[in-house]
Amino acid sequence: MSCAGQSIKLPRIEFLLFSRLVRSAERIVTAEELWSSAWSADKPLNTESLHVHIYRLRNKIAAHHLSIDTMINVGYRLLLSDTNPR
Repeated sequence: MSCAGQSIKLPRIEFLLFSRLVRSAERIVTAEELWSSAWSADKPLNTESLHVHIYRLRNKIAAHHLSIDTMINVGYRLLLSDTNPR
């Protein structure tokens, strides 16, 4: 994957999560939606695991002025400019 001409290497799960967030940039995506986009539907939601993957993804996209905002008890939102604190 690349952003502004720079390559970003993402493991499969992080790529799937990022892809789902990009499709709804600036809008909230529920934790359940993110989970089902990266894992099989029969695997129950594990919020701790999801949070770890989001944390890793945040670190990788921060250099590209992108950030992921946590909406507590709801989900996550991809922000296209890194102006909001995490």
